[in-house]
Amino acid sequence: MIKNGLIEAAIDFEANQERFEAAFKLAENHAKYKMPEVHLKYALHLEDENRYKEAEEEFIKANKP
Repeated sequence: MIKNGLIEAAIDFEANQERFEAAFKLAENHAKYKMPEVHLKYALHLEDENRYKEAEEEFIKANKP
């Protein structure tokens, strides 16, 4: 996907599949501007799991306190 210029789609796909480690890695290596979006999706995931302290930290990293 990277070769074909679909890095944004790959990052979104990984995050939507709740494979956040892969999404963070792709964003860090290929599209740093997508990091806040991945942090936000991860924060929402953590919030759904009632892991509020961790979710709060991710919301801050996403610039969505």
